[in-house]
Amino acid sequence: MQNQQTENWIRIRPYPKVIFFYPSVILAIVYSVISLVGFNITDNQLLNMIFMAVFSINVLIFAFDFSVLMTIIWLIVIALGTVVIFLWNSLANGGVLGAITGVLSGIRLGMNSHFYYYFSIFFLIVYLLVWIKTRFNYWDIRHNELFHKHGFLADTQRINAPNLSYKREITDVFEYLLLRGGRLKLIPQNHEPYVIETVLNIKKKDAKVGEILSKMKVTLDNQ
Repeated sequence: MQNQQTENWIRIRPYPKVIFFYPSVILAIVYSVISLVGFNITDNQLLNMIFMAVFSINVLIFAFDFSVLMTIIWLIVIALGTVVIFLWNSLANGGVLGAITGVLSGIRLGMNSHFYYYFSIFFLIVYLLVWIKTRFNYWDIRHNELFHKHGFLADTQRINAPNLSYKREITDVFEYLLLRGGRLKLIPQNHEPYVIETVLNIKKKDAKVGEILSKMKVTLDNQ
């Protein structure tokens, strides 16, 4: 997933959000490996609960954009909810936490080793297809030009961009934490902006684009 770049240009690839499922995939692979060596994963409810918790968080990250403000609000809500539960538990002489523990202990998740085998193989195949797709979908930023290649039939688009500006946006806190993901908006003069979603290592790409554009400006000023 590394971008190719030289002194005067950079290649940027957009990725689908499915790549953010990698914590669940890694966990499923680990569970598959320990199952292959004889560990009984089916009866270990703790490990199954951990997997479902990680997978549930991944689904939330996939489904929603957690801006900084939204993340702070959710953290406050969770913190207040935790305080309320503990206060309620103290007033009820431990009955509330006991009831919650009883409900959780009654949940029996029946994921066996074959579930984790399938989950791991399926997502590895998806990631391979994603890698192949991104070889045919990328943006090159160089000198006074934008070059966009997309599709297996090698559709291309060239845009003259002598006065290109751009904007980096980190729209999701968790996407940034997981893979330093963000959005890059390219704004050519007298042209509609182009938005590149899910750019990995967004700050490094931002710095490189800024370096290229500053060299372009110096070159134009010296002409």
